[in-house]
Amino acid sequence: MPAFAGPPEVPPPEYQPMQFVDDEGCLFVRADVSGWTVWVQHLDAARQPVCDRVPTSLNLPDRAPEASAVDAV
Repeated sequence: MPAFAGPPEVPPPEYQPMQFVDDEGCLFVRADVSGWTVWVQHLDAARQPVCDRVPTSLNLPDRAPEASAVDAV
């Protein structure tokens, strides 16, 4: 079985969309292989990587912001 070369930075498990664009603008598509999530590079009709996209923002919320002393007044 060939090795899968995914994006250099893999999205966290809670990332749900089917597509992901890495920091270099390359498009990857989510796939399920034997119960594992893998990110497969999307190729165009000429079998070249699609790398002209805007990178995906992974600014996932950590938790609810804490109230500051100013908010409590």
